[in-house]
Amino acid sequence: MSPEFVALALRKQRLQMQAAQQRKACLEVLSDVESVASRVEYLQSRVQVLGEALRRHAWVLALAGVALLVVRPRGMLRWLQRGWLVYLGTRRVRKTFAAVLAAVRNGAAG
Repeated sequence: MSPEFVALALRKQRLQMQAAQQRKACLEVLSDVESVASRVEYLQSRVQVLGEALRRHAWVLALAGVALLVVRPRGMLRWLQRGWLVYLGTRRVRKTFAAVLAAVRNGAAG
């Protein structure tokens, strides 16, 4: 065999081993992403169940709010402030998350 042929065969073998290592690394990353995605999906389903339960029993929440307003007006004001801050925070997180998803989709499409 010629030395060039041997060199090419060795190079091919090295490239095949590198490709196998890269495939293995990609599969590991994908498994990590898949586990995170499954956790996010689980949390999303739990939040949806909680939201449905709160919607079904909204009258209980309204009654508790009125009772709190009568018994402790300052406490009610504090809870309203906290609720407003939570609302603003979740709104900001949703907007940021939507922007990140749009950027990922645009990056994947392009």
